[in-house]
Amino acid sequence: MALFKRIIDIIQADISSRLDKLENRQNKREQQRQNKYHYKESSYGNEHKSSYNNSGYKESKPSNRDDKLAQYYANLEIPYGSDLETAKKAWKELLKKYHPDRHSNEPAKREISNNLTSKLNEAFKEIEKHLKQN
Repeated sequence: MALFKRIIDIIQADISSRLDKLENRQNKREQQRQNKYHYKESSYGNEHKSSYNNSGYKESKPSNRDDKLAQYYANLEIPYGSDLETAKKAWKELLKKYHPDRHSNEPAKREISNNLTSKLNEAFKEIEKHLKQN
């Protein structure tokens, strides 16, 4: 049952991240519609403020959170931005818990655990690659 609960958690995290992306897109479109005609009022030839680009339209601030990377952190059940040591510890614990050899008697559970461990390995490799770059 714990294996199925973990799979459901991963699926729910994936769905929530997709819904967040959709909501962000809709918010950006709405902001673009609102800001389309929002032009900086020039007063006596003053220079543009930093929140406005050269054409005078207001710029949106870029997000520093990578959604794909956040999903990998969620798969390892650790907070976004955790260090490599924490990620490695969580990865090892989850691999021990869901390793396919623990479900050798039940082929369906073994197949699911194979998929799950491959996702955990992918998540750890991507987090490791990201943290080593920075």
